[in-house]
Order: sequence, then structure tokens, then C-alpha cells
Amino acid sequence: MVGLSVLSGSHLSLTKKISDKFKEMRKGDIFLLVGGNIPDKDVIILKSMGVAEVFTASTAIKKITEFIDLRVSSKKSLSKRE
Repeated sequence: MVGLSVLSGSHLSLTKKISDKFKEMRKGDIFLLVGGNIPDKDVIILKSMGVAEVFTASTAIKKITEFIDLRVSSKKSLSKRE
């Protein structure tokens, strides 16, 4: 997991660079989270870049950790089946 916290407004360009790099490296097992001052209209754009989830500045830490726990647990379950 890689978490990107952006407060500067450059979340689209920074996320695109990182997402493209993951694709280039074929790192499909890494999931990307983005948080910070993210306008609602940009959430769909970020998810289309491959972002697993977007958390705005007002998101409770518990919600973020629950998402991570669920995502990591599901990855572990999948790898045990293979």
C-alpha cells in the first residue's frame, strides 16, 4: 500500500505520475490511497487512474484503517487460495 496525502492541490498530477510508474513496474499488488484536500469532482478521476480509495481531509482515521484492514485481509485470503 502507498498512501499519498496532498494538500497543495496537485493531487491529479502527482497521482498520475505514481500510478503510471506502478503500471510501468507492473506492481499490480500495490494499492494506492489518496487523501487530503480533494474536491468531490476529482474522486472519479483519481479512481480511474487506479486509486483504490480517496479520503478527504475530514475522513475519520477509523474509516481509513478499516478500509486498509479489509483490503489487506482480502489480499491475504486470495493468496492463500492460490
